[in-house]
Amino acid sequence: MRKNESQMLIPKTEFIGLEEITHLCAGGESPTLKSHRAAVERFFSDKAMGEVSREHDLVEVTPRSVHMRKAVLSAQKHHNLRSTKVKKNMPVC
Repeated sequence: MRKNESQMLIPKTEFIGLEEITHLCAGGESPTLKSHRAAVERFFSDKAMGEVSREHDLVEVTPRSVHMRKAVLSAQKHHNLRSTKVKKNMPVC
């Protein structure tokens, strides 16, 4: 029974080289999404340029940025602790 492409999680048209085949086994050689092509090209371009290409990954560390990061982490920790407490108080069926 052939599955309609509109019923698939990801249509075959989103993959490289799957137009005429059905791929059933992922293993170590799973099909590649076309959307990954740009990321791979960007990676190789950055790699070819060496250290200069990594400048866009640098983050400025200032007292303000450290303070903001601590505030975000504190809020996340508070949220996680609260959700854990709520889960512990939920009745078990």
